[in-house]
Amino acid sequence: MPAGKFLSVTGREWFCTGHEMRRMDDCAYGKWTCDDGREVLFNRFYEPIWQRLPDGVVLPADRKEWVKWNKQEWFYDDATKELQKFKKGMKALIAWGLPEPPKRYSQSTIKRRIFVR
Repeated sequence: MPAGKFLSVTGREWFCTGHEMRRMDDCAYGKWTCDDGREVLFNRFYEPIWQRLPDGVVLPADRKEWVKWNKQEWFYDDATKELQKFKKGMKALIAWGLPEPPKRYSQSTIKRRIFVR
């Protein structure tokens, strides 16, 4: 798929392929652990995407929340190959019992995602 300009769920513009945008916006890049035991998966933009409450319930996170965490870990880094980044981000979602994110950034959605405000 050719590269283009995409908007994240929260409105960040990014020039990349649809596959890269899907990984950066929808897949887990890391996890924050909070003082109360809540865990929060965050994407490559450091936006919360999913949260697991202390009782084990998993819910979508508020992507605009500023999470006060006491521990941060990452599932991959910039040296990781692109395909491995996606696989590691997906592995974290699967470990939480979450489904694969939808393919919102396919070629057919590119026109809707460019410069949309």
